[in-house]
Amino acid sequence: MEKQGFFFRGDMLWVRGTINGTTYKKSTGRKKSSQGFNIWYKSQNASNTLYKLINVNDKDSIKKMSLDSFGYKILNDTCSGRSADTQKDLIRLFEQHILIEFKGFNINEINSIQIANFLKKKKKEFSPDRAKRIKQVLNLILNSAVDPSLGGILTYNPMHSPIVENIKFCSKKIDQQNYKTQEIKMILENATGFMKLFLEIAFKHGLRVGEIIALKWNDFDLENGVLNLCRSITKGVITEVNEDNQDDYDKKNHFRKIALFPSVINLVRNYYQFRQSDEWLFLAKDGRPFMNSKSITDYHFKPLLKRIGVEYKTMRASRRAYATIFNYSNENKNELQRNLGHSKGSAITNKHYINEEVLGQLQLQKIMRTKEELFMSYLT
Repeated sequence: MEKQGFFFRGDMLWVRGTINGTTYKKSTGRKKSSQGFNIWYKSQNASNTLYKLINVNDKDSIKKMSLDSFGYKILNDTCSGRSADTQKDLIRLFEQHILIEFKGFNINEINSIQIANFLKKKKKEFSPDRAKRIKQVLNLILNSAVDPSLGGILTYNPMHSPIVENIKFCSKKIDQQNYKTQEIKMILENATGFMKLFLEIAFKHGLRVGEIIALKWNDFDLENGVLNLCRSITKGVITEVNEDNQDDYDKKNHFRKIALFPSVINLVRNYYQFRQSDEWLFLAKDGRPFMNSKSITDYHFKPLLKRIGVEYKTMRASRRAYATIFNYSNENKNELQRNLGHSKGSAITNKHYINEEVLGQLQLQKIMRTKEELFMSYLT
């Protein structure tokens, strides 16, 4: 039932609402001036009153639409504005979490207490962003069930109940560890084999690990010193990006050009002489590209750090190191965000990537001396 409620026509009380897609307006037969009207009126529910007036049993009037069938329908009917990867992710969340929790439920059988308990569990199991995404999927489905054009299966979305709305998914501030510049120097000086090139690209150009393991030889234009980035590998899935589909990947822009440092260009040229493949830069033991970052980290990066006495602080920290050093050595924030694959003006760059802890005290003092000289030059 949608937009249910009481209203008056003259002195007579009427009730209106939509049940299973049909809109009704019915007189209650009660006059506002009649004795005991106020007491009766305060005890009434518009939805139940309308059901009784049209002689429909409350239980029989609600369509027995399963969460399973309706959920798939809504997710597929609303997929046009999503990328293929996002759609797959939403379907996965629906199948692996929502359907498992509410297996065999009809839409009308899910109440706010059940939803609140479900979301509390997900809040403990997942990051705030992931738990919030699960909530959004369930809300999309239940909101659609209220829509009269889709049958008006529900009279009210239980997600709007205070007990559900009070469950917040606040991002906790992550205590990020960072490689100091002295540690980066040790890492790059001691890396050998393919890890030398891998880490030079990671620390000097800030690429994502998934972008590095997906590199092919023809991505490089060494004559012009440019890397044409157009691919990523995440959780075993190879994502190819081009001019036609790049808008689908705005949040993680894998389609961009990177101007290479001369030292990296020379390393690529030297490494090419000993290549194991004419297609991929980096190959795993099975002769295929690495399909995830874990094998790189566990079998190559961590052993290197252990050998040189540097504490492991995740592979992703190489991007923070790059962002911080670039930020303090170059005033062009747009270029930094373009190189990282961030949207222009994104707050994420400053909030999560630039951290002074990467720099030593002497380096910071040197930076501030340079900035002071620039400042003072404008006063003369």
